[in-house]
Amino acid sequence: MANQQRPQVVRLWVLNIKLRSNTRKGPSAYEELITELYKLRLSPKVRGGSSIILRTQFKESIDGKAAVYYGKISRFTRLDSTEWFDSLNMEVVNHEIPAGLFPNLKETEYFFIPSAHRFCILDKAGTISLTNAEDYLKKVLPNVIFEDEDFEVNVEQDINSFEEILYASEIKKLVISITYSNNDTNDELTAFVDNELRALRVGKLDATITPDQTGQLSLDDSPFIKGALGVAESDGTVEATIVDQEGVKKKVSTRNYPRKIFVENIGGDDAVNRSVFSKIMSIFRQ
Repeated sequence: MANQQRPQVVRLWVLNIKLRSNTRKGPSAYEELITELYKLRLSPKVRGGSSIILRTQFKESIDGKAAVYYGKISRFTRLDSTEWFDSLNMEVVNHEIPAGLFPNLKETEYFFIPSAHRFCILDKAGTISLTNAEDYLKKVLPNVIFEDEDFEVNVEQDINSFEEILYASEIKKLVISITYSNNDTNDELTAFVDNELRALRVGKLDATITPDQTGQLSLDDSPFIKGALGVAESDGTVEATIVDQEGVKKKVSTRNYPRKIFVENIGGDDAVNRSVFSKIMSIFRQ
């Protein structure tokens, strides 16, 4: 009996990029964004002082209808000073660094699926953090959109953090910030709120919700709030003050719990792009 190939498990962090435009939409618009980002070779500084750039970019067609863009996203240190310390001679010396050379390179793989407008980075310790990638996208995207367009970048968040809020013994306070999706796959309540926001042309809904004299909120008969929490998983954030099932009062910020997506890949490196594409599409575009 032939040995079966064990699947390679790929761990991804996911960012939801949303283009707000009256003139372009759909996968082609997102393909324009990602290719322009690469062509411009933008490398802004992010939190921590390092710079980020899309070092390489390739495109793989999926069944002749869709595509996945992939490559290396890199972090490096930009040295601007020409004054160096010579520890052998205990002197300050002038040292010119060759143009275009930067130290401390760290990098990981990225995948971008235009059909779901999701930007994914491979979870690899010591390389590019989710915060790095989010900061990078927020700084470079203004350079590739038109004057009458806007964009948003949201971290995909772990559903467990939302369930902790929903199933809390008491909910003392909710702070919800949401925007409508780009037609993601949603359950009934989430779709209801998402459609309401879209119909009203709401740019962003910010709500602070506190209880009446009872001292606690009740979500049992509130489809709108439940739907708003569903929207926030991909298109917003929630901060809550709750009393958990063990009677402990605590604050929960869903932003602190990013969603990690596990992709099983059989077929080695040649198949990973298709595996990532299939997984992302199955979650956000069923």
